[in-house]
Amino acid sequence: MSIEEEKDKAAVVRQGFEDACREFSSRVSAFRFERTKKHLWTRVQSHWVDFVHFHRNGKSYGAPITFSIDIRIHWGVRILNDSFPDLHLNGPYSDPNRLRSGHYHLRFNARSGSTYDRFIEDLSRFFVEQCEPWFNQFASVESLLKRPDSPLNDDEKRFLTEAVDGNPTGKNLALSLKELGIKSK
Repeated sequence: MSIEEEKDKAAVVRQGFEDACREFSSRVSAFRFERTKKHLWTRVQSHWVDFVHFHRNGKSYGAPITFSIDIRIHWGVRILNDSFPDLHLNGPYSDPNRLRSGHYHLRFNARSGSTYDRFIEDLSRFFVEQCEPWFNQFASVESLLKRPDSPLNDDEKRFLTEAVDGNPTGKNLALSLKELGIKSK
């Protein structure tokens, strides 16, 4: 394949992925999620942020291998008082068992548009059936701190406790907002 054909493929895949992200943004806005980075949607809570992150499979060194767009979804929570210098993917993800059990089809062909409509419907259904119920399990400080299946590690629990006790660190808050692409809280 020529360099020009590779560039054309990359442009088609990039546009297809962007179209899918824009449509997803529209659908999750009803749940107060906002797209804050290219592949990241966030919902600010009192001392943490719920997030959904997309990872596009099928690329090599950033370039698409085929015209197929295959999405893996990660979701989790970020404590705003956390000092970790990156987004910690502490929640579940769209593993093959989850996809099989719900008959979710999270890929489409960007060139032909084949299965795009199904992809968008299944992506939205996946969010409603898998992501949102998980977020609802951890919708309180108590559940994040005390549930045995809490996604938080000990450091994150400590940062949450400090914030709830009125002792958040401004530097940590600024770092978290930057990592999440949130302009202000």
